[in-house]
Amino acid sequence: MLHTVTSDRREGILCFVAARRLARQVGMTTPVLIDSEVAVSRVTPGVGRIGRVLDVVAVGLLIGGLGLFALGRWSLGAIADGSYVMPAGISHVAQTEQHDAQTRQGLWIVGAGLGMAVVSAAQHAARRRREAWKNRRDSAPRLRVPLN
Repeated sequence: MLHTVTSDRREGILCFVAARRLARQVGMTTPVLIDSEVAVSRVTPGVGRIGRVLDVVAVGLLIGGLGLFALGRWSLGAIADGSYVMPAGISHVAQTEQHDAQTRQGLWIVGAGLGMAVVSAAQHAARRRREAWKNRRDSAPRLRVPLN
C-alpha cells in the first residue's frame, strides 16, 4: 500500500502516522518513507519448520523421560510394598536395580529434552532479535522533503 507524501512537512508526518496505524491494524510492520511514498512491508514468520520440529522433539523427550521415570518409581514403590509380582527366575535385587536404572535413564532423557528446549528457545529468541533488528533498520523513517 502506498501513500503519497506531500512536500509540506506537517502533512507528510500526518500521512506517515495514518499509514503506521493502518499497518498495525492489518498486522504489518512500520511503514517506510521512500522517495515521497510510504511503503508497508509484511512481517516475516517468526518460527520456521525446523524450529517447530525441534520443539516437538523436545516435548517428546520430556514426556517420554517423565513417563519412564514415573514407571520406574512406581515399580520401586510396588517392590517396597510387596505388591510387585516378580518374574520367575529374577531376584528382587536384580529387579530393583533394573527399575533404579530406569528412573536414572528417565531423568537423563528429561535432561536432554530440557537442553533441547533451551537451545530451541535460544534459537527462536535470536531469530526474533535478528528480524526485529532487520525490520527496525529497514523501516527507519526517511522523510525526504525538498529544501526550497
